[in-house]
Amino acid sequence: MVMDSKEHSKNPQIVQSLQAQGITVEVHSLKAGDYWIPAPEGKDLLIERKTAFDLIHTLRENRLWDQLKAIASLPEVRPVFLLEGSPTIIRKFSSWNESSITQILWAIHDFNINFMFSPSRNWTGISLAQKCKSMCAEKKYRIYPLRVKVKRDMSDDEWARYIVEGLPNTSGVLSDRLLRELKTPLNVFNASPEELSKIEGFGPKKIERIRQVLNHEYQPKEKKKEG
Repeated sequence: MVMDSKEHSKNPQIVQSLQAQGITVEVHSLKAGDYWIPAPEGKDLLIERKTAFDLIHTLRENRLWDQLKAIASLPEVRPVFLLEGSPTIIRKFSSWNESSITQILWAIHDFNINFMFSPSRNWTGISLAQKCKSMCAEKKYRIYPLRVKVKRDMSDDEWARYIVEGLPNTSGVLSDRLLRELKTPLNVFNASPEELSKIEGFGPKKIERIRQVLNHEYQPKEKKKEG
């Protein structure tokens, strides 16, 4: 199972529960979701976990819908929203009444996201471990995507910028600057530190990090079969 790094640091109880049940937990910074469970066949499972309090905070900060869109937009996964704790807590600690809360829960369903309740962290750990074991018992090593896949067809210019944006700390604006100056992704990757330093936004530290990644020798570690 792959666990998001922030989720991992905030919930040691769930981590301990998973490991106690024989689940191997890999920690990565996931672009969307909190738990990624690979499937032997078909789509993997991507789970966004929220406590009732988390739900209140993300709604107030207008982050919930962006998070739901992110997990729902990945064609290679089955998205799941896991609500931990009773919705009555939301009623107790917010101004929302029962009608407002159920409307929010139905809105989540409208994203075509599977919905699941868990009464506590302990139940969450048990539930995730059971699902991981049932899905991953015969799972062989598989690479999971680090970037969100693009659903629509893109132009060559857009693909070029998409490729360059994969460089460390390179935003859409910076990738555009690189390509305007160096013309092609291949030229960008082959550019010398001196050439990169002439482009606004690329200081010594950023250039050093880019060169480090471009010269890195890929040495993947295979996952264990038990989960």
